[in-house]
Amino acid sequence: MKKKYTVTDRLITRITGWMSATIIAALAIWGIITLWGYYHYVQTNDAQVEEYINPVISRAGGFITAVHFEDNQYVSKGDTLLIIDNREYLLQQQETEAAIQKANAQLQLLGNKAEKAIVIAEIARLNAQLNRHRLDVSYTVIRAPYNGRMGKRTVEAGQMINAGEPLAFIVNDETDKWVVANFKETQVAHMHTGDSVKVIADAYPGRPFKGTIISISPATGSRFSLLPPDNASGNFVKIVQRIPVRIRIHGNNKELDILKAGMNVNVYVPKNQRHG
Repeated sequence: MKKKYTVTDRLITRITGWMSATIIAALAIWGIITLWGYYHYVQTNDAQVEEYINPVISRAGGFITAVHFEDNQYVSKGDTLLIIDNREYLLQQQETEAAIQKANAQLQLLGNKAEKAIVIAEIARLNAQLNRHRLDVSYTVIRAPYNGRMGKRTVEAGQMINAGEPLAFIVNDETDKWVVANFKETQVAHMHTGDSVKVIADAYPGRPFKGTIISISPATGSRFSLLPPDNASGNFVKIVQRIPVRIRIHGNNKELDILKAGMNVNVYVPKNQRHG
């Protein structure tokens, strides 16, 4: 018995055929573009944006009396960030100033040269000590070391801190941003310092940035780890190593402001670039 196909069956077959052809064509185009990219570029997605992020550290201990910044706030060099209770340091300074006055008074009264020399030496010591106390007083006002943006605020007024304790982190806006791209060791043969680079951030795929290779690491990333691998142990398994490559990103501060430290990026280095 001859099988009859309905209009619906023929329509479904036609649609399925067109869908299959479209998918195959799309995969073919994607494959061609991918192969073209691998042929003309050395590329990696193991790359992140970097910039200098430094801790704000107190050089004096005591109770915090005021905090003058919030999370992610922009600060200028010299802006006051924190104030520490300075009363104890002021008392030490005043005590030393009084000791200097007393020593100077004992010097109007002494006639013996030897005794005068001893008092003069003591005055010099007290003056040095006074300068130290003045430094301690100045350390109770913590200021921004440069223009930048503050990180997460983790301190509050009334909190007790110690000298040398990190209190916050500040991202330096006065230095360039760069990318550290970890290329496979089999890829670096095509790279040289000064090569042009294309950088595309995952967050902004439609906004490529231009860059330049400024340095290639003298060793693989694993050699800088806390416990470098020891292949002489007898448990050797060959693993393709990664070479960190530092790339300067071109652009003004306004253009680069969208790139944040730690962002993932894709890096493309054109092959066969001319070198002087």
